Amino acid sequence: MRGILLVVICAYAALVPAWSAQSKPLSLEATVVSVQRESFPHATITARVSGGSAAKSGEVLTLKPGYTAVRGRTINLYSPANYRLLASYYLMPGDRIIAVVEAPAKRGMPWTLKSLERVPEKPALKPAVLQVEISTDRRVYRLGEPITITLSVTNRGGMPAPLTFTTSQRYDLTASRSGRELWRWSHGRAFAQVIQNINVRPGETISFEETWDQTDKDGDQVPPGSYKIVGWLTAEGREQTTRSSVEIRITEPEVEDARTTKVEDIVRAPRAMLNKEVTLQGHYRGASPTSGWSVQGGPPVSRRDWILEDETGSIYVSGARAAQFQSQAEMDVLVRVQGIVKLARDGRPYIHAWSVQKLH
Repeated sequence: MRGILLVVICAYAALVPAWSAQSKPLSLEATVVSVQRESFPHATITARVSGGSAAKSGEVLTLKPGYTAVRGRTINLYSPANYRLLASYYLMPGDRIIAVVEAPAKRGMPWTLKSLERVPEKPALKPAVLQVEISTDRRVYRLGEPITITLSVTNRGGMPAPLTFTTSQRYDLTASRSGRELWRWSHGRAFAQVIQNINVRPGETISFEETWDQTDKDGDQVPPGSYKIVGWLTAEGREQTTRSSVEIRITEPEVEDARTTKVEDIVRAPRAMLNKEVTLQGHYRGASPTSGWSVQGGPPVSRRDWILEDETGSIYVSGARAAQFQSQAEMDVLVRVQGIVKLARDGRPYIHAWSVQKLH
């Protein structure tokens, strides 16, 4: 009799599906397919398995929260075990979940959710956004002082920013006054005709630094005033979107407080006096050379240049402010000139004037 009973028990056990014997909690990773909400906080969820030990990847399971601490029909929502299951009521199709489940006692019944956690969505990467900033080491300069310009490009996005350059030139800079371009960094420079590709990584900054010596495209000192410095990348399709500008001012010194310099002090040591601010007082002698090495060979810059002569020698005066003296009727008039010492191509010194005063 005992042997017959053992055979019957073994035969019954063989008929019971293996999954129904799983009473221990199993892990589940899945994506929500649908949510059927019932009276709060009950819901029935269907989800497609993507990982875990509960079922094979790709299977679709039906899940119901297994609330505990239930008194009659009242669920204690303040119970820690129940609190974590409340998220099931608010799930949406497409949500990814990580859960602990128990298999149903019978085939076709829902699986029981023991705990549930919604996987936060990864934020979408921001596209590459290039922030361009141009700056100078100061905002106010004296005439002739070098101006250090820095062009910085930062990728503020979440993806690399590809840049394609058709030559070895990476950027350009200009200086303008009242809308008129007076200086361009690339003017007169040669660049290799080679295609270059670079990627600016998210958060990366690339910087370029150059110095403007306050001269225009002809090599002349620009006059005092306000200037707009503009910089940009020369990458394909980026010239307009990477522009940035900054305003600077070049000041004009007070003529009354300046010490008068003799012409011979400049002529004797032209390189030592280069780019220095000076004040000269002498007579207007027109454009015709007189005696003296510094005025031989004609005007150093333009036909509007003229000669100032004091008791020690003669020197040419150039610049926009100097052009007001062009009349023979003003020959020999006493003038005071303030400007900066420059050198012509042949090494002769001359004065680039920013202030010219007739004394009598």
